[in-house]
Formats: sequence, C-alpha cells, structure tokens
Amino acid sequence: MFFQCLLFLFALSSLKAAFIANEFNWQYSSFYGSDKWEGLCSTGKSQSPIDINTTDVDTVHYSKLNFVNYDKNGSVDLNDNGLTVIVSGFDSWGKNQPYITGGSSKHEYELIQLHIHWSQHDDEKGSEHAINGKYYPAEVHLLHVKKGFNHVEALSQPDGILVVALLLTLGNSSKAFAPFEDDFKTMLLPFFGNIPESVENYQPKTILPSYTDSYYQYKGSLTTPGCYESVVFIVLAEPVSMTSYQLELLRNIRHYDPSEVSDNVRPVQPLNGRRVLFRPKTNSTKSKRSRKSKHVYTKKH
Repeated sequence: MFFQCLLFLFALSSLKAAFIANEFNWQYSSFYGSDKWEGLCSTGKSQSPIDINTTDVDTVHYSKLNFVNYDKNGSVDLNDNGLTVIVSGFDSWGKNQPYITGGSSKHEYELIQLHIHWSQHDDEKGSEHAINGKYYPAEVHLLHVKKGFNHVEALSQPDGILVVALLLTLGNSSKAFAPFEDDFKTMLLPFFGNIPESVENYQPKTILPSYTDSYYQYKGSLTTPGCYESVVFIVLAEPVSMTSYQLELLRNIRHYDPSEVSDNVRPVQPLNGRRVLFRPKTNSTKSKRSRKSKHVYTKKH
C-alpha cells in the first residue's frame, strides 16, 4: 500500500510538471531549449502550437461554447514558477468551479488553471499560436480537465484536456489583467523565496473576450514537456486586450538574472495532416464541413 501511494504521488508530481513544469532539466532556450526536448515533444505527430492558415480550414457549425460559472467569484493563487505565471485554485471552488460545455463535445471540462506565454523583448512574437504566420504579443492558456477524470487519468485520454487559447493584443486599457497588476509588481522567482500570492474575489470571465462564439479547433498537445497528445485545443478568434504596462510587468517578473530570462514560447509544430476546424460567427447548430474555407481573419489592434 505504501509503495502504491509513492507511485501515485510520483504520477501526480509528474503531471504537474507536464502541465507547467518547474523542473530544471528543460528550458525554452540554451542547452535545455525546445529543440532538446525529448519523448513525444520530438516524436509526436499531433503537437502544439501551430500556425493556423485561415484559408485552409474546415468550417463547422457546432453549438457555441458555454463558459459556465466563469461569472462566479473566488480565491485563486498567483504563482511564478520561473517559466511562466500560473493562476490556480479553481478546483477548490466546489459547486462554483468554472467549466466549459458545448462545441464538438458532450462532456464538461473543469477549469484547473490558466497561465501566460510572452516574449521578453518582441511585441510581435509573444504568442505560441500564429494566425496566417502572424504572432501576437502574448497568449493565455485556460487549462481544463474532462469531468470524471483526475489529472493523471486525463493524460491517458485522447480528449482528456481542453485548452482554450486567448491571443493578446496591446490596447490602451484592459480589465483582463487588472486584478493581478499589484501582484505582478512584487513577484520573484520561486527559488529565491517566492510565495504564491492570493487573489480574492477573482472572476475568470474578466479574462475572456466579449465574443467567444467563433473559434479554431484542432487535436493537439501540451506545449511543455512531456507534450502529451491528450489535448483538444480551441483558439478563440477574437483577441483579448492587454496594456503595454501590463506586458512590461510580466517581463519584469523573471528579471532577477536577465541573462537567464528568455521567451516562454514553444515554436509552432507541423500539422502532419491534421485538419483545423473553424466555427464561424453564426447561430446555426447544423453541422457541416467544407474544405478550404475562404474565411479571412482580420487582426484587431
């Protein structure tokens, strides 16, 4: 029994590392950069992120996504693990835990955490996903686990994880990151004594764009080791605004030793025959597919 408990704890710790690893044997650059990542990261055929070509997608008319309990308020923890900033604690909200329904799935996916990807220096290449070869200043991932599965079990399911990606643009004002601004100013790397900051009365709806009905969807993976191909990726078509000031706060978080700071962005991966689905702005729930959609995405500034 003791041995089984040890195995479970090891699996759980490995899962946490897989979601957003905080280990020292991989990084985004230098000797342990993404070109050195092993396992599925180098051999997988359904890896993320990708460059979405909007003239070569399959148009579908799924039902819209329902962001249930995203309008609820609760306490979350804000933490810097040296590789990204993580907002977690949603699984302690009980009956108010946010979750997603709708789209192509009949399942519910419960929000576990969200985290951020950005560039340290380049406002034009901070997102992981690209649209027609164009990148955004930053990208948020809302990570959900299929209801009825624990974290470890979800990794063994072909659709155990649902990640909603939000592409970020720079604007004059933003409510998306306002709840975290003060904490961004004081956060340090964890191995220098960082303690997770508690944020009270956080409402995850504030980070969503005003319109969530239109999106791109594809079969993908976690974008950090071990790159498990258990993910349904949804990239919302409407970006979210953040201010230049908020982006600079993010860049300063991992600023203790500037020589060690790098972009926390994985390069785009080959599609390997995968098709990207596009759900346009429509109220229709009738499912149909049309190859090589001529939908043209307009980037908002």
